[in-house]
Amino acid sequence: MSCALLFAALGLLILMQESTIRVGEARLARMILDRFFAEDTMFVTSAGSPAIGFTFGEEWLVARVTIQCAIALYLGPVAFLAAALSLSPRTHLLRVLGATVVGMFAMIILNQLRLLAICHAWGTGGHAAFGWVHGPFGTAFMLLGLTGVLLLFFRIVMRQPSAG
Repeated sequence: MSCALLFAALGLLILMQESTIRVGEARLARMILDRFFAEDTMFVTSAGSPAIGFTFGEEWLVARVTIQCAIALYLGPVAFLAAALSLSPRTHLLRVLGATVVGMFAMIILNQLRLLAICHAWGTGGHAAFGWVHGPFGTAFMLLGLTGVLLLFFRIVMRQPSAG
C-alpha cells in the first residue's frame, strides 16, 4: 500500500510540476535540434511558454512547448498505472519499478522525437506540415507509445517467474 501511495504521489507531483518539466523538455529538445538539423538554437520563452528558437535555412523559427506537448501528461499516468499495479499481491514491486522507469524513459524519448519531427516539418513544409505533424501524427505517435508502455507493463509486471 505504501508503494502505491509513493507512485501515486509521484504521478501527482509530475502533473503539478508540468510547467517546470516543460522547461526541461524544451531545453533538451533544443540540444537535440542543434545536433540534427538546426544551425543555431536557443532556449526562449514565447507567449509565456518555454520554447525552442532554431534556424532552418535562413529563417529563425520558434516552437513553443505548450501544454499539448507536455510530457508530464504522459508520465503522470504511467506513475498512476504503477500505483494501481503495485496494489496487487500478484505483482513484484521491483518489476513495477523497472517497468515504470523504462516506460517513463521511453515516453520521454518518444516525445523528444515528436518535437524533433514537429520542428523539422515546420522548417520544411511550413504551417500546414506543422499542423499535420503536431496534431494527427503527433497525437497518434504518442498514443501508440502509451499503448506500448501499457503492453510493456503487462509483459514485465505480470510475467510469471520461470519454473526451474
